[in-house]
Amino acid sequence: IIELDIRNPDVSRRLGLNNNQGITLYLSGNLDKEDLIKPSGIHDNISIINSGAIPPNPNELLAKELLDDLIKELKQEYDFIIIDTPPIGLVSDSFLLNRIADVNLYLVRIGLTPKKYVLDADRYFNENRLKKMYFILNSVDLNSVEYRYGFAKKYQYGYK
Repeated sequence: IIELDIRNPDVSRRLGLNNNQGITLYLSGNLDKEDLIKPSGIHDNISIINSGAIPPNPNELLAKELLDDLIKELKQEYDFIIIDTPPIGLVSDSFLLNRIADVNLYLVRIGLTPKKYVLDADRYFNENRLKKMYFILNSVDLNSVEYRYGFAKKYQYGYK
């Protein structure tokens, strides 16, 4: 897991990890790769690269070729690399990071994610601003009126 939502890091906090050193120090040239990757504390097979201190120049750091080189090296070492980014469209970071992603997963939470954000993400994909986009719908209440398999065996789903 690479925490690249460097403006508003949340993964390290949720995992209870110290976020003093991370990718921002590495991209600034102040941290070695060996000190960058840490155990996640979730599972022995999951490592994390946390964000580190919030920099004054996030776009400059995320645009560095050093990040591209790091991702290429990590692809040789790890089966999967999950990159946490800011929400699409709120800041330009997600568009900037699209260059290093093989797939973009857009998490949509029922009752929380505004429909406009989903429509915007779809538009960005159709404009070729994002590649290979998939939506993950979570927090679906299968007993809700909006989600049911009705009498006529007709699948119905409503989105507010």
